[in-house]
Amino acid sequence: MPVDERLAAIRDLDAALDRDEATALAALGTPLDAAQRERALRVGRALVRGARARVDERSYLDAFLAEFGLDNAEGIALMCLAE
Repeated sequence: MPVDERLAAIRDLDAALDRDEATALAALGTPLDAAQRERALRVGRALVRGARARVDERSYLDAFLAEFGLDNAEGIALMCLAE
């Protein structure tokens, strides 16, 4: 992802931090249905288990960055959520 796109994503995430929860949720649109929510939980749990399983290999942050990096929108969004 080009630097300007990364910076735009960071600006968008910074702006989102200033929104109240109700406004932020409304901007997301329709809530997840049960299947989408279950899939998101499954993926999240798998990520956590994977990072914990590699605790002897490297730190959680190193494992996270190796998995997602900060060179794509997903990695940047996940890092911002982690903050």
